[in-house]
Amino acid sequence: MVNPTDLAKQIWQDIWSVSGATPENCLYTFVELFIFKYLSDLGVLQGMYNFNTLYDSFSGNTEDEVLETYASIVRPKIKTLFPENPADKTTIINGTIFVSKDQKAVKGYSTVFKKVLIKFKDYGKLEHIDYDFKSQLFESFLKESISKKNWGQFFTPLKVVRAVVEMAKDDIKIGAKICDPACGVGKFLLEPVITKLDQFYEIKKGKLIPKITIHGYDKGFDKDEQKTIILAKANMLIYFSDIIKENPGITTEFAQLFNDSFLLKTNSILGTLSEPVENEYDLIVTNPPYVTSGSSNLKEEIKRTER
Repeated sequence: MVNPTDLAKQIWQDIWSVSGATPENCLYTFVELFIFKYLSDLGVLQGMYNFNTLYDSFSGNTEDEVLETYASIVRPKIKTLFPENPADKTTIINGTIFVSKDQKAVKGYSTVFKKVLIKFKDYGKLEHIDYDFKSQLFESFLKESISKKNWGQFFTPLKVVRAVVEMAKDDIKIGAKICDPACGVGKFLLEPVITKLDQFYEIKKGKLIPKITIHGYDKGFDKDEQKTIILAKANMLIYFSDIIKENPGITTEFAQLFNDSFLLKTNSILGTLSEPVENEYDLIVTNPPYVTSGSSNLKEEIKRTER
């Protein structure tokens, strides 16, 4: 297992130094390029869409042209392989520093784009990734962010997650329906399935058949930023990398699974509390968020919606 956290921090510094973007946006941009390299190393992205093909094109093209190729050809391919969820518009990638929100290459950043690709190339293959990498990375970026003070958002240490999962293990079985209503990057739902992927997820005649249902929800603060759900989906891709590598032709089915498993809630300050359900899940595995001040606002919103 490799943990590219040090690589991520180097690349974050490169991105931040030229863009001045928030740590969150720098994180999403790193994650996007990480996914690009990762899918290439798994053999999912091949030919003209592969990382090495794009990297080698620097020898005959300008930096602006290479970034344009990424924005107009490679990036749409990733989104085709892993379509977004129409409900919350999230997919496994969402960087907006090298590629603008209207899907255009930001040419002023093409030099640092090349520098970042060189660092990925020099790092070597990304195949066997530490499963807690995404969570560790997310926390390290948030420590640099002023917005953390506003969020009051903290992430459960892996040893606590595993202790809770161990207590719940008898209920985590085929046919179970499990929910984390405040899922963050998805560890409470992904940890139980990682050692039993072959039991819980079957590939039969080119179809992905889930034998367990996991639902993770997280509260978004607007429709463009703070999408922990994107990291949860990217996390799930890492957890499922072995079977994705063996079945690169059914990426859209994996994308559907990711979309069904994790959903962003942006329609209310209450998050999942805005749409309560009863008797739907066999197991709730979570570490609920807490607030030390301002909870009266939530109580008032609950009362208002109950009228």
